[in-house]
Amino acid sequence: MPERIGDTYEKNGGRNSRKAFCSVATFAYILAGETCFITTRATIISMHLEPNIIAMQLLLTVSAFLMVLSASVANAEAQEKAVKAGLTYPKVHRVTKMWSYRSAKAKGNVTYSDPYFWLEGSSKDKSIQQFITDQSKVTEDYVQGCRNKGAIIESLTAASNYDSYGSVSLVSSNTGGSSFYIFSLSRSGNQPPVWYTASVAEFQAAKRENFATPPGEPFLDEALLSTDGSARILYTRVSPNGKIFSYLVIGAGEVGDWYFRYFDSILINKSKAFLAGGQDLGYKIRYHVWGTNSSRDITVFDSKNAGEYGSVSYYYTHVSVDGRWLIVSGYHDASNNNVAVYATLLIGQTVSENMKWISLAPSYDYSLLPAGIINDTYYVSTNRDAPNSKVAKIKLDWSKARQVKKFTELQDRSEMIDVIPERKDALIIFNGKLIRRLVPKEMVTIADVSGDQRSDTFILSFYSWNSPQKIYEFKWTKKDVQTSQVTIQHVKGSDPNDFMIEQRYATSKDVIMGISFGLRHGDKGGKWHDTAKGLKKQKTFDDVLAILEDLVKLKITSPGNIILEGGSAGRTAVGAIINQAPSGLIGVALIVRAMTDVFQLELRSTLGNANIAEFGDVTTPEGFDAVRAWSPL
Repeated sequence: MPERIGDTYEKNGGRNSRKAFCSVATFAYILAGETCFITTRATIISMHLEPNIIAMQLLLTVSAFLMVLSASVANAEAQEKAVKAGLTYPKVHRVTKMWSYRSAKAKGNVTYSDPYFWLEGSSKDKSIQQFITDQSKVTEDYVQGCRNKGAIIESLTAASNYDSYGSVSLVSSNTGGSSFYIFSLSRSGNQPPVWYTASVAEFQAAKRENFATPPGEPFLDEALLSTDGSARILYTRVSPNGKIFSYLVIGAGEVGDWYFRYFDSILINKSKAFLAGGQDLGYKIRYHVWGTNSSRDITVFDSKNAGEYGSVSYYYTHVSVDGRWLIVSGYHDASNNNVAVYATLLIGQTVSENMKWISLAPSYDYSLLPAGIINDTYYVSTNRDAPNSKVAKIKLDWSKARQVKKFTELQDRSEMIDVIPERKDALIIFNGKLIRRLVPKEMVTIADVSGDQRSDTFILSFYSWNSPQKIYEFKWTKKDVQTSQVTIQHVKGSDPNDFMIEQRYATSKDVIMGISFGLRHGDKGGKWHDTAKGLKKQKTFDDVLAILEDLVKLKITSPGNIILEGGSAGRTAVGAIINQAPSGLIGVALIVRAMTDVFQLELRSTLGNANIAEFGDVTTPEGFDAVRAWSPL
């Protein structure tokens, strides 16, 4: 059985003391297989968002779904019958609820009505449950008239009919043990992942057969993590000695627990399953000794002592391979991940609440993404004086360490020395020769990178427009990097060679050429992203609309046959875009649990607070005007 540290999280929070659920973002690192640091981050997201999202999404997507069906010639007769029969939408209760914000344009306050505010109550509210049932029935009744419903469902199911490998990594031991691979596998049909271990020989043999059969043996089945099968593993770590697997389990109610399991203690039999439970740990980093009760854990970092943004920051830790240094980083702005960073030396002092610390970056002015620690030098990727990022190194100067009651007392800014400066031509060496590409030249999105500072191997997983998953393994030699294909997965029944992939540009309103990926994230660098966030967020939507209209002009598609899908922040963007698009341009928008009310999102949740820099601050007069102009609701 595993050892569990960290327990169930449930808080009462949010405006009007509404019940909230906590999404736990937690990281652990095991030291020498016996001790670890647990970073516990409970992100409060008010439960009122969930029924509101479901209810409002139904309102937004019912008509869109009908458009998809009506676009099918084969279903024309069924649609005509449905239209003649008439669609009767249920009446929706309205309440008197007003909000007032300061507006720069109005030179005063602007008050607006929110008649559906009651839908932001608990998902257990019977009236909300009835509303969802009534709205769903409209769609369900209409879909019954679709003659080809079975074929459509079969086609959509087939589109996800491939094996998905995740978290593929080579585990090396710092005690001289044999290396081995670990990975998760979700079989066709969206089954819960099963985790495997495989010897180096087994893994290399499977590569030659494109992983036709998963190598090794299963050791953990995620279907057994909870009685209803809804719990999933969010984060994992392996101890430096390669013996212990630590994993954070998130349940259906956003409950998070850390578990620790020896690799030879398998969980593939239902009789060995376990359940979660316990108490809130708060926003702390705690030191845990393997084999002891979690009540004896020592708090080494408490976010309440980390200043104004301490309690709303997301924290992660980085421990040097030699176990000497602990780095704590916290960020509260998801737009650029600027951080406050502190470091402590784990040798020469007792692990306690009163340890000495040094400050590396105290004020959330720039990002510092860890690359590794060698001796007393910390290597990072940073956007400090480099919007498109660079690699730098920081000397960890322990002579500046101090004991403090508040981490904000540490205000030193460590000097950075550029290792790889920011370069717009980073793929080309000075003689004009293109640096070798490690993977075939194509447009891809990186899904996962795994590697160990002690190892000569790292593994890259990505997906492209015509393949749901490609995995490559890279090995360093003294003079070269060897690339080998692990597996390339295809949707069954499809041939990637049947598709031609092109990268095109469209002219947007601000005359900037809009790349056809649309949302101005990092695809063209940090400066590109910065030109369309905050008060300028509307430019993101202008770009997407310009691309859609250009696709029609090029006769690649036609009005009404465009499908938009949005996830994460993109779901909110899609909600804005469908409101602004010319009538008939978009056939359907697939909004994955969209956050449609940006005002309530920002003011009621940690997640929203972290996106203020990206969306705009509604508590300022200028921010209110900008967000109100595009917010989906």
